[in-house]
Amino acid sequence: FNRSIGARISGEIARRWGNYGMSNSPLTVKLSGSAGQSFGVWNAGGLHYAPGKDKINEYIYLSDTDRAAARALLGLNVALHVQDVPAARAVPLDELDPRSALPS
Repeated sequence: FNRSIGARISGEIARRWGNYGMSNSPLTVKLSGSAGQSFGVWNAGGLHYAPGKDKINEYIYLSDTDRAAARALLGLNVALHVQDVPAARAVPLDELDPRSALPS
C-alpha cells in the first residue's frame, strides 16, 4: 500500500473540482494498514479518512482516543469548536458529540 494515496486522491479531486469541490458530497475512505502522519497531510475538501473512527457529522470523525484528548483539553478550560467548512457556523465539540464532553 502506498502512503501517498491520500495526496494522489486529493490531487485528482482538486484537478477535477477544485479544493472544496466535494464539500457538498464528501467521500469517506476507510483503509486498513499502517501509515505515518503524512498519510492525510494533503487533503482536498470533501475527502475524509476514518480508520477506526465514528462519524459525528459529514466532516467530523472521532476515535475514543480523540474523545479522550478532547475531554482533557476541555478539563483545562480550552474551548473546542468545530467548523465544517469556512462558511459554516462554529459549534462547540461537546455539543456536537456529547461523548466528548466532560462527565457532569
